Formats: sequence, C-alpha cells, structure tokens
Amino acid sequence: GFPLLKDHLQDFFSHPASKKGIFVRHGQTSGNVKKKLLGWTDLPLTEYGKSQAYLLYPSFKEFLPKINKIYSSDLSRCIETGEMATGKFDNFSDTKIISTPSLREIDYAEYEGIEISKVSK
Repeated sequence: GFPLLKDHLQDFFSHPASKKGIFVRHGQTSGNVKKKLLGWTDLPLTEYGKSQAYLLYPSFKEFLPKINKIYSSDLSRCIETGEMATGKFDNFSDTKIISTPSLREIDYAEYEGIEISKVSK
C-alpha cells in the first residue's frame, strides 16, 4: 500500500464529521499512455492501471467498514478502480459503488481522442 495514504486515512477517520469524502483518480488507461484527451471515451485500465488501483486496497482495507458508499463515474476505468481499491475483486467488500454519468470528466467534444500535443493552444 501507500504508507502516507494509510496515515492520511487514519487521521481522516479519527475526526468526527457528518459527511466525509475521499477522491481517488482512476488507474492508467491506454489513452493516458498515449497522452490523449479522453474525457468520455470509455477505456479499461491497463495492466499497470489495475496494479495502481490494487495498490490502494491495503490502505483502504481497514477503513472499509467505515466507508458506506463509493461514488464513481459510469466509465469502466473508474468503476474498476473502485472495485480494485475496495477488494470487490475477491468479494472482501460489500461497499456499494454507485456509478453515475454526472461524475464523468470533461467532454472534449471534437478534441476527444486527440493527442494533447496536437491540440493548438
């Protein structure tokens, strides 16, 4: 896991509050590797992206009983990151993942799928 993340989570859950949130970015996709604008393009995680998401699991594991919902974009890379980070891949967690298109990244419209270096400033 990530020692600093685990320390942060320990501190985070030790302070009482009515609602708390943790934001995690999805793991790597082939579009990230190719440096493309892919806001709404639904690409799965690469093997490296899966390992990134799985590495979150040891840090999240002890806090899962305190996490009652995970909100995710409806894109597969985001849902898969949530599943890997919470142990759903081995049925460890019953934490509900609620997916919605309202949490998607920016829609790049005609720039969707274009390499970032090819977009003029």
